[in-house]
Amino acid sequence: MLNLLDAEFYKWKKSKSFKVCSLLIVAIVIFTYIMIYVASNIQDGKIPNGTGGIIVSSDIEDENIIDVLKTIGILGMMSEILGSGLAGIFITVFVCIWCISEYTNGAVKNTAGKGYTRTKVFLSKYLSTAWCTVFMNLICIAAAFAVGIIVIGTSSIDRKFLPDFLSYVGMQLLFGIAFGGVVVVICELVRNMAGGIAICMILVTVSTTFVNGVDMILQSMNMKFQLGDYWILNVIAKCPTQSMDINFVGHGIFVVVLWIAVSFLLGMVHFQRKDI
Repeated sequence: MLNLLDAEFYKWKKSKSFKVCSLLIVAIVIFTYIMIYVASNIQDGKIPNGTGGIIVSSDIEDENIIDVLKTIGILGMMSEILGSGLAGIFITVFVCIWCISEYTNGAVKNTAGKGYTRTKVFLSKYLSTAWCTVFMNLICIAAAFAVGIIVIGTSSIDRKFLPDFLSYVGMQLLFGIAFGGVVVVICELVRNMAGGIAICMILVTVSTTFVNGVDMILQSMNMKFQLGDYWILNVIAKCPTQSMDINFVGHGIFVVVLWIAVSFLLGMVHFQRKDI
């Protein structure tokens, strides 16, 4: 098993797709800050409306609102990037390439042919994917924090910031592992690069809206059950950036364990029964 993990670690270090997707995550962080920075300056009248294609409505522009970036804060910007799925798009693309390319280039077949059990082969890929998603989320968080310090400053960093920051980052890293597992099982079921990326992109961009629509129907039927409370992407979006209570932490951990168990077991069963 250790040999398999060493091999996965070696492939990760050599992976060009990881480097490219990580750079794109940093780029989207910078781009998001620039967009809001420009909008904030348009609102303050420092930049002409329409600069860079950004148009602020006259009603908002006329209001004397304080700096938008400082109002949102560094944690708020992290939530905008992680919770909205912007970073998730590039993480998803990488995981699809990371997993499906193993089938297209025959690496999985070669590994299984060396005497390793299919359980160990799938587990090594699952664990390596978890590591990669954690690392990419950390890159996103570090970029959002660093750019935030440069653009916003340290005015929003007080004694409450550190516990809020650590709790938010900790939960997002756990959510990222669970979401990575969902992408892994989709890749395992599809085993086609174009199909896998297309399905996962639909999942990232549309599933939360669909789930919210289902929840509205359930509410109209006076049902207490809410699908969004258990779908991993909805829970990621709902993760609070301030004063996170123990109930959310407990529920969040339950959702993480649920999706890790479902994705791993489903992927394992399919991997063992399907021809490589």
